[in-house]
Amino acid sequence: MKSYFKKQKKVFIESIKDCLKIKKTFKIAGVDFLGYSLIIFISLVITGYLNYLMSKVLFFGALEKEELIGSIALMDSFLFAYTKFKVLTIFLTILLLLITYFIIAVFKGGIYSSILKKKLYWGHIWKKFLLNIIWFTCWIVILLVTILILRNTVMVYVFWILVLLIFHLTPILYLKFTQKDKIFNSIKEALKTGFKKIHHFIIPYLVILLYFILISFIGYFVSLASETLSVIIIVLLLFDLVTWSRYYIIRVIKYY
Repeated sequence: MKSYFKKQKKVFIESIKDCLKIKKTFKIAGVDFLGYSLIIFISLVITGYLNYLMSKVLFFGALEKEELIGSIALMDSFLFAYTKFKVLTIFLTILLLLITYFIIAVFKGGIYSSILKKKLYWGHIWKKFLLNIIWFTCWIVILLVTILILRNTVMVYVFWILVLLIFHLTPILYLKFTQKDKIFNSIKEALKTGFKKIHHFIIPYLVILLYFILISFIGYFVSLASETLSVIIIVLLLFDLVTWSRYYIIRVIKYY
């Protein structure tokens, strides 16, 4: 037990030292910010367009039933708008997922390659894009099955446990993939490491949780003076948390 805490202390100190490499840390945080901003921007564009299409469907829904049925032209326009909305919702959702997976492949690929001092090349990015498709599609299917099969409270608990597993296993997967550059072997190694060595992640996750709670308190007290300043501080601290926690978790994975 003493040895366990000694190792945990060493990993924590090394992660702090990694984060104190200011130039590299700011570079990684900047790449993170750019990647997430791009995903959010594209998401807003697509959801904005879908809301526009929905408004057309709702326009017909606001009409009297007799008025809609009595006019062939109105009925045709309604059916066309409704069908277009359904088809484009499915298409644009899939497109958004693929774009997100590709952006993650590019930006996370760059970040993990920089941290692990690996050369980043387009072949690696495309393979990581394929890895994202396989990995996240499997999890989406599992989450959907959970929602459809389980009920009420049990479903909620299982759902959030699965979400936490995704957050736990994905950084491990990216680390393994950056090291090995093999899709299915990396998935196998990530699952093995993530479950077999999960006890080594308990303290790091508690430390990260405490840091997040501290950020929440700081944001709350600053918001009493200025909400705008509070948002800015929270965003900056959250990116600091993401950057440091990535160093921390990578150190844990590599050390054990």
